[in-house]
Amino acid sequence: MIFLKALVFGATLAIAIGPIALLIIDHATRGGLCMGLSSALGAASGDLTYALVALTAGARVLPVLLQQSARIQVGADLVLIVFGVWMAWSARKGLTAGRMESIASGTSTMSAFRTTYALTVINPLTVIAFMAFTPQLGMRSGSATLVAAAGLFLGSLLIQVGIALGGSVLKHALSSRAVHLLNVVSAGGIVAFALIDLVW
Repeated sequence: MIFLKALVFGATLAIAIGPIALLIIDHATRGGLCMGLSSALGAASGDLTYALVALTAGARVLPVLLQQSARIQVGADLVLIVFGVWMAWSARKGLTAGRMESIASGTSTMSAFRTTYALTVINPLTVIAFMAFTPQLGMRSGSATLVAAAGLFLGSLLIQVGIALGGSVLKHALSSRAVHLLNVVSAGGIVAFALIDLVW
């Protein structure tokens, strides 16, 4: 029961379209399914990191996060804005044949994982959401913590993989020009999410 609850919660958190979902779509449309799946794994791994923090040391880190929440959020938004602008600039340049080969390489696949993981964990306020959910699990042992973390990870991963698959389908269904436009729109969406968060 703990695993199923955590699985559903992880999926629920991941299903909202936000900056990370747009990043996964961008990676999948640029580099194909492998790159999209690597990006999806990076996002789910970021969620797993904060799930483990919330389930083990959440009570100790929560006061610090709440005290610094405004600064943390501003910092995370600024990083997203800079990255979104870079994405838009990169997408507008288009993809030459040589760059396509580079994107298909393992290095770029690992880069997609690292980038998405890093952008997922720049906002540690996610721990608060996981901590709010923890009491509903009714955990009574250390092993239950691992079960819950696994459920949260798999729930998140299922949704992220679905997003990557969608991006991969778009890559093959759209023209090259339309894919480039979608990449620019994705980058603009990431910047927009961050700007809205900063203003409100």
